[in-house]
Amino acid sequence: MPTLTAKQQGFVDAILAGSDQSTAYRQSYAAKNMSADAIKVEACRLAASPNVALTIAQGRERLAERRAWDLERLVERAEHGMDGAETDKQWGSYSALLQFIGKATGLVADKHAVEHNVQVSHQLATADLEALPAMITAACNDLDLPLPFSGETKGLRTPMPNAKWLNPADTDAKTVDADDYKVA
Repeated sequence: MPTLTAKQQGFVDAILAGSDQSTAYRQSYAAKNMSADAIKVEACRLAASPNVALTIAQGRERLAERRAWDLERLVERAEHGMDGAETDKQWGSYSALLQFIGKATGLVADKHAVEHNVQVSHQLATADLEALPAMITAACNDLDLPLPFSGETKGLRTPMPNAKWLNPADTDAKTVDADDYKVA
């Protein structure tokens, strides 16, 4: 770090504390009898001098390093907030901070639901196709689930929206895993 005079160091310190160049110059130098334009010119000239400019740049780097938030500090501050939320019984804030920590550490990922309509073409015998609605109805009754096709309900339940039986002749052949199939 270059050697600076006391006034130059005062100027640098004021800049690093957040002052603009003119204010930093006024704080560090006898500028009572100077005009605003003269102060601006001298402050700019001082800031551009090699030793002062280098010291300002080095000081800004040190400040940036101290202010940098790493994962450990981020989680530590969130945990501190959780402690306060727990003490104040602010469970919504507590939950939000817990979720934030999970996302920041990669333990929790945002899951975006993707819905799309799937048309399934199958090759079943006509007799099997005709028996399918009865088999599904029986399975839904056994499992106490709503019926997945239009126009029929089980008890007071309503049918699943947009579900219908497809005519294999009207669809493109596509193979899907049963776990991937979702009625829209």
